[in-house]
Amino acid sequence: TTESTIKAQQKLLTDLRNSISKTPVMREFAEGKRRETRLHIRGNFLDPGDVVKSAVPELFGSLPEDVPASRLSIARWITQPENPLTARVMVNRVWARLFGIGLVETEEDFGTQGMMPTHPELLDWLAVDFQEHGWSLKNLIRTIVLSATYQQSAVVTQERIAADPRNQLLSRGPRFRLSAENVRDQALAVSGLLTQRVGGPSVMPPQPEGVWKSTYSDLKWQDATGPNRYRRALYTYWKRTSPYPAMVTFDASSGEVCQIRRVRTNTPLQALVTLNDPAFVEAAGALAKRMETVDGDIAVRIHRGFRLVLTRPPSDEETARLVALYQVLRHDFENDAESANRLVKAAQQEAGDAALIAVANVLLNLDEALMKP
Repeated sequence: TTESTIKAQQKLLTDLRNSISKTPVMREFAEGKRRETRLHIRGNFLDPGDVVKSAVPELFGSLPEDVPASRLSIARWITQPENPLTARVMVNRVWARLFGIGLVETEEDFGTQGMMPTHPELLDWLAVDFQEHGWSLKNLIRTIVLSATYQQSAVVTQERIAADPRNQLLSRGPRFRLSAENVRDQALAVSGLLTQRVGGPSVMPPQPEGVWKSTYSDLKWQDATGPNRYRRALYTYWKRTSPYPAMVTFDASSGEVCQIRRVRTNTPLQALVTLNDPAFVEAAGALAKRMETVDGDIAVRIHRGFRLVLTRPPSDEETARLVALYQVLRHDFENDAESANRLVKAAQQEAGDAALIAVANVLLNLDEALMKP
């Protein structure tokens, strides 16, 4: 009947609306509906003091008289041309993402407790140029990466290491390890596994059993399957008291406090992650599958995998070493079928060349693959 059809369509519409992820937003009440806010004496909410109103700190001046004391007005006040700080902070953060360290190393602190800029005039020039080009991040990044400074070779000599160990003098091109999220995403991308979907709820990629326990609820970690298993690291379900271990090993923040700058470390645990974590083993299996699609001998297939991972062809010496490694592994796996089958199964492959999967794993673990050249 018509009535039942309408109800069915309404149910479909309701289910569709409920399935859409919602993002909380903050809206400002009208002037007459805003609550009264008081200063808490010694932070005690039971001991309210004077009424406070929206304003900027008196030390930094005041808002123009003809604008309301709203968040939009404060945003415009922060980014006005007369304020050099906002542009300097933003430029410094972009510089740090490209060079591994900011012109002001303490990205999170431009005050008296922070470090002085290594190149103050350069920072000032970039900040002014950033403002004059309409706060365009694209133009800022283009300006930096097309500079002779950025395009220097990252190859160093003993003399340069001794004179400029942290490259604060910009004596060479930047070279530093990728971030935790990029390490994972790159392995999935070159293997062809990375899910391209944008948006949606968080997912639970595989992690060791027993790591994640929810004390305050019955929620349990359930390894994602299908495309959700290979979503970008951005979508990984994050619990502050038990963050995803593979990313924490690569210095990702637990999320318990706001962290502007990550301090990179170098530990053996990181190699254990990229060699043994399910995401990387499965990426190695998928990469080996891509290598197998190329017609030719093992050298041709290794050449294909090398280019996929490092975006450059291997040298003759690199090819010879990888071919030799493959032959040794092939011999070992032929004499140990159980280990070969276990590796193929761990790589989520129904069938495959275990030796080639191991070589693909080696490619994903090359220093050049994990570092930003």
